[in-house]
Amino acid sequence: MAVEGKPLRVYTHLPSSSQSSAATLLTASSGSPTSPTSHRRWTTKAGQFALTKRKWIAVAVVYAVLVLAWVRGWQPHAWRRRTISAPNHPAVRLRAGERAVYDAYGQPHIYPPRKDAEAAGGATALDSESTEGTTSLGPGADHVYHLSDPSPALYLHTLEQFLFKHFPATDTDATDPDSLLSVLRSFFPSPSDPPYKATIPHQIFLTAANQQDFAQKEPKTQMWADKNSGWAIQKQDDKQADAWVRKRFALSSDAQILDDEQSSSAASSSAGIVAAWDRLSEPAVLRSDFWRYLVLAVDGGVYTDTDVECLKPIAQWGEDPDWRGWRPDGYQEPALIVGVEADVGDRKDWHQWWPRPLQISQWTMASARGHPVMLDTVRRVVEMALEDKNATSRSVMERTGPGPFTDAVLSYLRVQYRKSWGNLRGLGGNGWRFRASQDAPELLRASRYGGALPERWGDTKVLSITGFSPGVGHMGSLDVNDPAAMALHGFAGSWRGQKGADI
Repeated sequence: MAVEGKPLRVYTHLPSSSQSSAATLLTASSGSPTSPTSHRRWTTKAGQFALTKRKWIAVAVVYAVLVLAWVRGWQPHAWRRRTISAPNHPAVRLRAGERAVYDAYGQPHIYPPRKDAEAAGGATALDSESTEGTTSLGPGADHVYHLSDPSPALYLHTLEQFLFKHFPATDTDATDPDSLLSVLRSFFPSPSDPPYKATIPHQIFLTAANQQDFAQKEPKTQMWADKNSGWAIQKQDDKQADAWVRKRFALSSDAQILDDEQSSSAASSSAGIVAAWDRLSEPAVLRSDFWRYLVLAVDGGVYTDTDVECLKPIAQWGEDPDWRGWRPDGYQEPALIVGVEADVGDRKDWHQWWPRPLQISQWTMASARGHPVMLDTVRRVVEMALEDKNATSRSVMERTGPGPFTDAVLSYLRVQYRKSWGNLRGLGGNGWRFRASQDAPELLRASRYGGALPERWGDTKVLSITGFSPGVGHMGSLDVNDPAAMALHGFAGSWRGQKGADI
């Protein structure tokens, strides 16, 4: 038991030096797998294999990184970039007092405009006037549009100056990121800035002459609430709208909100939204039109006439019907949704029926707060009311109706996306919206650290004529059950019987 219970010590009777020598001889001759010599041979083979494996893995990783860099457009000189430069455009060197404003293609435009060869931007195809016209309808069709200069820098400057002159000071506070001025500027980001972040607030605005009119149209109003859960319904009749305008847009120079007795003196004022409002008293539809532009410009949301039925939830308006409920990766909600009202095609007598050969409807529209289109529409209405001596002799269509609204929409598409009105003729069911992967793929290769940027969407969605005018039976409009149909206009036309509407 003593032998079995204890380890056998063969060399305990030898001196320590002899023990070491004997142990070495025994292990060397035994050929044991655990001998030092055998262990060294096994370790060397395993180590060589592991080392070779690591080398191949490292080579594979480096190769994969280089391939990825080449595929995604990285360049050796760009690895240390700290800012995003406009693709295909040299850096802009600004002189004192100058500013650069970029369009959707990353093209810089300078304000004040330069007269020398250093001017950025340059002429585009939209700048040149053709004696033959831009469409088959000839130059006469082009001349009915009153479009802004195609330079984004001049366009933005014009809107800024309008805000400074006619809006309260709180709307033009450049230090406030939520002021109208700051929001307006956010729609013109440079290529190094993130895309716009503006969204359409979940509120639906309606207006009518009085509360009785609202009550008569309640079934259609309820349809909007039913199809758009969580959206607030905001109503203002003529009296409420008048009070809102006078309070919201009172300039700092006003001692108090104008009452009915002071309105006549305000009509002589040359500045301010209230002054323009007072000159648009008859027919009443002038104020109805003006109010819808104002409320969307300063609050944002959806405006619709009381005789319009909601066919599809507003959340689907920005989607292409072909997506069938699926949205592409990186999809961004539009900040402006408008629909074509008229598209005359090659009809030569179009001017007898419509103010514009391609016209945008304003009985239903959606906009984020501070969108350039809504502010530009307000500008056009105000300047005509206050500065045009012949304004009262012009038709409703031209003073506040689809005329100025269409001009504002097409001006923005021209300035921001280089789209002419002829480009929007014959739109298919998906309508039109700028998308960098299709319209400007070079924008997606200019990331901060060299990798590809996510999809870049334009802020404006233009619906085909079926969008807000389904079932009209002409100009390519499809049935109300078509996937592209979003809202149905009843064409009540009650404004046509108002005093002064027959001009």
